[in-house]
Amino acid sequence: MALTQTLIHSAPAVRFTLRQMVQQRFASTAASKTLDIAGRQVSVPTGIFINNEFRKSTSAATFGVENPATGEEILQIEEGREQDVEDAVKAARQAFEGGEWADTDPVYRSRLLGKLADLMERDKEDLIALEMLDTGKTYKQASGLDFPGSVGTLRYYAGWADKVHGRLSTFPVLLPTLGGNPSVSADKLFLGSKYSG
Repeated sequence: MALTQTLIHSAPAVRFTLRQMVQQRFASTAASKTLDIAGRQVSVPTGIFINNEFRKSTSAATFGVENPATGEEILQIEEGREQDVEDAVKAARQAFEGGEWADTDPVYRSRLLGKLADLMERDKEDLIALEMLDTGKTYKQASGLDFPGSVGTLRYYAGWADKVHGRLSTFPVLLPTLGGNPSVSADKLFLGSKYSG
């Protein structure tokens, strides 16, 4: 899921305590939109996420997100431009090199990633509904592959956060499949690609 990838890659820029994470959703200076997805009301922030807040882009530019099944516009979201990228990189660098993230205990980092996975589990049906609308996938695909893959990835890296040895992991990431078999590793999913063993 794109949301999970964004959060993982922007983790150094995220400055919040576990208590704040549990008690509130992210701050926002940008609008949000409530979507009706198969009778389910889902609130979606439309800003770009920088330094622990959804905000308007510096250019005020937006772009439409379309339902791939119908071509219908779902909503308009903020479009990040060069200044926004610079702001995000600056926030990430500050957090990583001299901010709270740099001094955060690896066990605490593990707890944060685990808590993010817990929050995704809490909002599972909303996230699955959004994934279906955004990608055109079926419920079976979104709930049986995308969602557990995202949560599983967070839990996998939460398990490694306090096991820092200065080396890259060579262990395969286990992903659930549509058949429900959790023993299929990422390298088997990418047969014939540069990622396969």
